[in-house]
Amino acid sequence: PLASGSTPAAKPESGDWRTVKPGESLWRIASDAVGPRRAQEYIDQILKLNPTLRDPGQVRAGDRLLLPKR
Repeated sequence: PLASGSTPAAKPESGDWRTVKPGESLWRIASDAVGPRRAQEYIDQILKLNPTLRDPGQVRAGDRLLLPKR
């Protein structure tokens, strides 16, 4: 349930698909895309666009992610 006066967060606008490379983490992908200060916000958007990704710490090389537009 939403708090009184709350509205659901809008789904971010999708951008391009990205294949995770060996050694990459979701934090690194986000930090490279938007910088470390906005990385967590970008990760939250990635998770909204990729609902099957349940554990952001478990991305593997070869995984394909839909990234939000920057």
